[in-house]
Amino acid sequence: MKKPLLLFPIDFADCTHDVAERAVSLAQDLEADMLVLHVLETPAGMRPNTVIQPDPSRPAQSVADYQMDEVNERLPFYVQTMLSEVKAKGEFVPKVTPMVAHGKASEVILQVANEVGATQIIMGTHGREGIMRVLLGSVAETIARKADVPVTLVRGLHNAKCPASSCFWCTSGKETTHVLRAELDG
Repeated sequence: MKKPLLLFPIDFADCTHDVAERAVSLAQDLEADMLVLHVLETPAGMRPNTVIQPDPSRPAQSVADYQMDEVNERLPFYVQTMLSEVKAKGEFVPKVTPMVAHGKASEVILQVANEVGATQIIMGTHGREGIMRVLLGSVAETIARKADVPVTLVRGLHNAKCPASSCFWCTSGKETTHVLRAELDG
């Protein structure tokens, strides 16, 4: 029998700690491996090959390279933090593989789930409703409707340190996008 594989897409939002805890707990219960996926989306109005230099002390680079550098710094730390409590307790530690991909988040998540043979997807949702969901879209909702495997959606708990008044207004995890927009705005 094939070992279960959980696909856990992340966006680095402040409220994903609780979602990560549930993902690890589910992986422990199923004795599953985990694939932690972050999807890089080029911000609207930009092209991946646009050359920028947000930090004058570093050489100019493309938007795509800048995004990749930022994720390559953050993702290993995220995975290490996600597993630290489990290791400290001496519990079963699932095998976790980090992955970064480019494209539209919902399309990439579904494609990766199929390509790697994920047996389940577990992901967070901000819980936006009404016009905000219409305007911003809902990656989680799209995944839940279109995935070929079971999907578990976990509503992240609002982090008191987050500058947003609630997860409804969350923009955390989008720091790279903010830097890129500021660079293009001059």
